[in-house]
Order: sequence, then structure tokens, then C-alpha cells
Amino acid sequence: MFKFDKWLNYGTWYIERGELPYYPAVYVIYLNERLSYIGQTNNLSTRIRSHRISVWKGIINTRWGKVADIYIKIKCPSIYGKEAMIEKRLICKLKPPLNKSFPQRRKLTDSAL
Repeated sequence: MFKFDKWLNYGTWYIERGELPYYPAVYVIYLNERLSYIGQTNNLSTRIRSHRISVWKGIINTRWGKVADIYIKIKCPSIYGKEAMIEKRLICKLKPPLNKSFPQRRKLTDSAL
């Protein structure tokens, strides 16, 4: 049974074979055991394939280069659409190197009104 609202880990074997769920999800990609990228999608399996991750003779090729190890943490919220907010909060808090950062919110001042 698939668990919603829980963080689940998927290693190279699952990624290579496309054995990922087809659910909306937030995902965190770790390359060489380091947080590298955070994303969200309406179809996790299709989105991970679009990152062009492949394994050949023990070498893992990604769109970001060759790595020795990769795993993905995913969370599929039970409420549709919640994944976008979770993604934004994680990116702002953890600042993964392969994500473009969200612009800082400008505060309104009296002079701006």
C-alpha cells in the first residue's frame, strides 16, 4: 500500500527501471549523498524520466553530469495541489544548488502605496 504524506526513499534501482509512482509529488534528488535539487510534479515517474537519469556499467549519468550515487526522496500529499507549496518552502529553506532560487518578497512601505 502506498503511503501518502510520508517521505519515501527510492534508490538507483527504482530510478533506472522507472519503478516510481505516477502520483503528484514533491521530490528531492540527492547526488553523491548531497542535496542537489528539489522539484514538484503532477506525475512523478514521467518527471524523473525527463531529468534524463540513466545507468550504464555502474556509471550514473544525469543532466547535471556523471555521479557515483543517486537517490530520491518523495512525498505525495493527500491534498491535491499541496506539493507546490511544499516545494517552495523546501527550496527557500534548504537552497539546493541546482534550483533557481525564488525571488525575495518585497515588503510594502508607505512610500510604495
